[in-house]
Amino acid sequence: MENFTFNQLRYFYKLVQTLNYRQAAEELYISQPVLSKQIKALEKAIQVKLFYKTGDILN
Repeated sequence: MENFTFNQLRYFYKLVQTLNYRQAAEELYISQPVLSKQIKALEKAIQVKLFYKTGDILN
């Protein structure tokens, strides 16, 4: 298992709150591609798929 960062956990928490990449990125003051990349890195680190994306909405 790889390491993950505190920021990745913050980003995950915000996505759980909003269930929307665009909105979460705006509220975190980061770009949507950065958010997506960090969530993918977190998923890789913990070896678990956290979200299933349908457009901009999460399931």
